[in-house]
Amino acid sequence: MNLAELRNRIKNYSDYRPTNGEYDNELDDIINDAYRRVWSHKRWSFATTETWLSVYPILNFGRTGVKWSGVDGQRVINFLGGDLHVLEWASSTYEGNIIELAGREYTILKVVSTTQLILSEPLRLQSGYTIDITGNEDWFIKARYYRLPIDCAEILTLAQRDAPMGSGGTAGRGQPPYGKIMQLNARRDAELGLLVDYASAWAESYIPTSPTIVPSAFKTDVEVVQTDETPPIGRLNADEWYEICWAFVSPDGFVGSLSQPKLIQGGSVDTSLQTPTYYTLNVKFLTFDDKEVKADLSNYSSGPYRQRRFEGLKKRLFYNANLNPLTGERLGEPCWQEIRVGGATEATEPTTADDGLEALDTDATKTITWNRSFFPGTPRWNWSGRTYWRIRPYPMIDTWSQEYPYTLTDSTTPPRPADYFKRLQLIYYRRIEPLVLPTDVPELPHEFHDVIFRVAMSVVLFKNGDNVRGSIYEREANTALKELSKRYVIQVDMEWQRSQFYNNQAYRSPYNTQSLRKIQ
Repeated sequence: MNLAELRNRIKNYSDYRPTNGEYDNELDDIINDAYRRVWSHKRWSFATTETWLSVYPILNFGRTGVKWSGVDGQRVINFLGGDLHVLEWASSTYEGNIIELAGREYTILKVVSTTQLILSEPLRLQSGYTIDITGNEDWFIKARYYRLPIDCAEILTLAQRDAPMGSGGTAGRGQPPYGKIMQLNARRDAELGLLVDYASAWAESYIPTSPTIVPSAFKTDVEVVQTDETPPIGRLNADEWYEICWAFVSPDGFVGSLSQPKLIQGGSVDTSLQTPTYYTLNVKFLTFDDKEVKADLSNYSSGPYRQRRFEGLKKRLFYNANLNPLTGERLGEPCWQEIRVGGATEATEPTTADDGLEALDTDATKTITWNRSFFPGTPRWNWSGRTYWRIRPYPMIDTWSQEYPYTLTDSTTPPRPADYFKRLQLIYYRRIEPLVLPTDVPELPHEFHDVIFRVAMSVVLFKNGDNVRGSIYEREANTALKELSKRYVIQVDMEWQRSQFYNNQAYRSPYNTQSLRKIQ
């Protein structure tokens, strides 16, 4: 059953069918609450996701042939003698991670380009240390921390497998499977005093680290700006309604909670004019007292010598896809989807057209120009909130299965970015997304749809004072959950073997103690 069917079934069984949208929104909240309760009731076998986590080696002069240059007391670092194209491809990995310069570690606040990055604190050089005009070689960029998927609630397995990693042909398949990486909690890590910088070809364990806390967004304002532009291909539709909001994006790529939205109607287009006038939407990022939300434009050649408020926090834009564009009326719970970069037409869109529309940390406004920026099917905002988890593999992984160099092809084919290819298998217990569109279906086997209905129905009846019928639906839901637990709860497989007795009364293990393989 989808959301609309669940809603209608509750109305039928409760004999109450108002036509106002407020009651539908109330039912949607109750259904989503029941959905979350059923999902979190047990560790269900269908609630897992398998993906691959890309890992990167330590970058340094010996590996790249690129030197660095900087000024003591400033926060800008320039690379000389070449481009670090992997910074562009894996910026979400390296931003928020570590760079070591002249024997001291700094956090990378943002990657400006393939030849420049900004530190979160000023460069501190020891007495007598000088930087030659051609640059220095003593630098290391370390992918020490890795962010988990935003819907990851709990890691079930992190493993190094024998999947082909590729250096041509069947390379990678011949490597032995190194197996599961065990979790090591932070307390045990501190007790053992493990070397933070110890690196190896493979990790033996992973350590959960402090989460990334993304600040909450504030308020949104949208201004309709008239502009002269010909031809009008791809411009925003005349008199269409939009509901727009934004969220902060942390340096390591996590998206925070949404701002208050703004409902706005676009301008009209007068095609009778010799030079038609069109419009754009100018989105303003504001605090609740109408101050601009932006970092001060830093002059890194003279200061300041510290990270400023909002520095490193980009802003990403979202729109409500569950809105009537002709009337501006919400059609139910808002469905917040990314506003993308877009372009005039499919044929003329830039290579970044599918990227989420982001404003720099120093921008107080962002302009929406194209109708194709509101493209159906863009990623939804994840409602997980502000707290996101990262892990630290131990030892730090310093190898790759294949290196792909930067390749610039031709004017019709985009360049292939540089990359170091190595992956870990990640299986995790995921969080769910709420049901907001009428056709959204719970991510549960069909047997659970009736359980969601019964849990929601009990809440509606209790709310209306019908405690007798509410208790009946509640008992039926609990009984169904117990039956479904026998089928869908994750079970641990066990193998039992009868022990054998020997003359010396010693027990002989059926497994080889070195390889843990069965003795034939």
